Amino acid sequence: MTVAGSQVARFASTGLIVTGTTTVSMSIVTPLVTTPSGLILQNSADGQMSFQVNSATKWAIANAAGGFAFFPGVDNAINLGTSGFRVANTFTSAVDSGTAGSLALKTNNGTTQFVVAHTAGTIVNTWQATGNITTLAPQLLATGTDTNVPAQLALKGTGAFSFVTDALGTPRTQLQLLHGAGANNLTITNGTNPTLDVTAGNLTITPAIVVAGAFISVGGTPASTGGIRLPVNIGVQSRNAANSGDVSLVQGQTINGVADAVVIGSGGSGIVGIARSGGAAPTTSDLANGRWTVWRDTGGATTKLYYNNAGAIQSVALA
Repeated sequence: MTVAGSQVARFASTGLIVTGTTTVSMSIVTPLVTTPSGLILQNSADGQMSFQVNSATKWAIANAAGGFAFFPGVDNAINLGTSGFRVANTFTSAVDSGTAGSLALKTNNGTTQFVVAHTAGTIVNTWQATGNITTLAPQLLATGTDTNVPAQLALKGTGAFSFVTDALGTPRTQLQLLHGAGANNLTITNGTNPTLDVTAGNLTITPAIVVAGAFISVGGTPASTGGIRLPVNIGVQSRNAANSGDVSLVQGQTINGVADAVVIGSGGSGIVGIARSGGAAPTTSDLANGRWTVWRDTGGATTKLYYNNAGAIQSVALA
């Protein structure tokens, strides 16, 4: 071996030491130079050169066939990133575990924080993390060669998903998805007609449903007006006291050939009404055409059944 430049080369008890003020360059003139515990320079039979320090435990650099390699001298014996030997920057397109095992990201010299598990076969769909500039959100994207790539977030056991805001300030849970043992699932679709649905089951909302809009529509062909819009022949029902059947409270029906008749209390044992009252008899401003009421005239001290017949108020006194 020769050493070029203004250097001094000597063998110490711990190996070969090269000192100098200029760049050290060495050329191998013998197949092998070995020191007691330090430097090894080897020109192998296939013409490849390797450089290794403390071969039992340290790193090796090899000009191997097909490219440059940087590897530990002994498998599973090197700690990369220990105190005093941490990597500031890595310029590479891939980090590969080199085996079928998982790839782990660790902190504090051994605390696992993130694991990438190996999946056998030809993988075509993957996750992609993308940062963003100020005011714009970073993105976690499910992507791949498939035209439509789904995504799945899964939990071990019966834990819950929590969506939290202000995580670095005062964390607030905004939404939780709890574990359910049933086979049904909730489907949310934002399309031409947004849908909130439970597959093969009923959607139960507890304790109440609050509607901020102007109306509630039920069925595929509901009424076009009104606060609660129902299809034809669909009414409002209540459960009876024995919990054995339903009582129709209000329903539109065809009765005795008269279509769109409003039926009150059908299916029950009767109707109990609360009479309206006023200081005088009702007028057409109180009753629209075709409407009726039981009215207590507090001024005249009479109780009558009133009906607006095409603008004419008709009445029958109740005995």
